[in-house]
Amino acid sequence: MTPVERLFEGDKHGAGPGLHRMSALLAHPELSVLSTIPTARVTGSNGKGSTCAFLSEILRASGRSVARFTSPHMNDPRERFWRDGADISAEALAEIAAWTHEQVTLYEARFPGDRVGAFERQVLSFARWVALDPPDAVVLEVGIGGRLDSTRAWPCGLAGLTSVDLEHTALLGPTRLDIALEKAQAAPSGGVLLLGALPGELQRRVIGACEVWGIHAEPVTESAVVREARLDGDQMTAWLSLPQHGHRPRAPASGALGASSGGERGDGDGLGAATVWGSR
Repeated sequence: MTPVERLFEGDKHGAGPGLHRMSALLAHPELSVLSTIPTARVTGSNGKGSTCAFLSEILRASGRSVARFTSPHMNDPRERFWRDGADISAEALAEIAAWTHEQVTLYEARFPGDRVGAFERQVLSFARWVALDPPDAVVLEVGIGGRLDSTRAWPCGLAGLTSVDLEHTALLGPTRLDIALEKAQAAPSGGVLLLGALPGELQRRVIGACEVWGIHAEPVTESAVVREARLDGDQMTAWLSLPQHGHRPRAPASGALGASSGGERGDGDGLGAATVWGSR
């Protein structure tokens, strides 16, 4: 089996769920730059992939370079590794997969029986790709849940929760509340969690739990409203209405992840074609 094949085959979670393997692997000194790149992490039962795509394009429209990690892929595994409108090349994927295989081999030799899973290999490979040529921003799609997902080990202070439904109950819990609380912890203590349209009571419980955990949870409908969306061929344009005054999501002071693509629809209560902000 080649290093590239090892990225996408075999047990997804290796020796089992947990962040210790991913945290150890991402602590490699050649990956230290990750903590300096503004990053957003997106979770949810439905809509997280499209949200990552929208966010990436909004950031690109603002003139920023963006790297995005998503899963699963539709046609080609290289789709999971995307930057500035293009998937990773076969040559680059082979290079970072070989580096990942070396790191995983060293880890598993040091900790026999603590097997690294395929998804962890993918996250590590993406991290290597990003570190070799750091972009202005990174967008990560969570695999499953949030609290114990491999992407959770990546330095990031801004997360989004798109929706909650019954899924992966053996891992995340038997109720929507259990699942929502697992997903909400895609944001770290001190970070920001933007909430999609959750049912009232579920939203209230998630916000309350986040207060205990030190996460600032903000329903996105209180920050931005989609006023109009237009599809032209394979390109969608959306206009957001944003408050000029009042509360904005409180972000840690360690740098901002923001974009404004401007546009002809700007008026007194908005910022034009598309705007998103937050922090790493």
